[in-house]
Amino acid sequence: MRNLLIVDSFSVENTPVITLALPFPFIRTSRRRRGRTSVLQRARGIDARPWNVFVVVALVACTLGYLALVNSNATAGYELHDLESRAAELQDETRQLEITTISMQSEERVASRIVDMGYVDVAQVRYLAQDRVVARR
Repeated sequence: MRNLLIVDSFSVENTPVITLALPFPFIRTSRRRRGRTSVLQRARGIDARPWNVFVVVALVACTLGYLALVNSNATAGYELHDLESRAAELQDETRQLEITTISMQSEERVASRIVDMGYVDVAQVRYLAQDRVVARR
């Protein structure tokens, strides 16, 4: 009964009925305590702790990288939405300016501006002949 702690023993009419024995965890065994390692790791002498640390660090790095990518994509989506709405506003403004330009260039508008500025109609129009030289060097 090595490494056992007897918790309770009682008897009825001088005959033992039950004896409870529990393993005593504080007694050190001759065997060295090992972590959770497989048989192959023990046989090859591989320590799993550095690999566990590496895996945890790699997972944290991948998680942070993923969060950074998701954040940049979300930010780019908001910026794209803002640019699309700005493009729609500029298209509306362009249409309004085109309508204003067309209305300013209408024949009635031009005729009324000619009269307002004091221009008069030409009675006779004379054109220059092509064979005559107008300017010389």
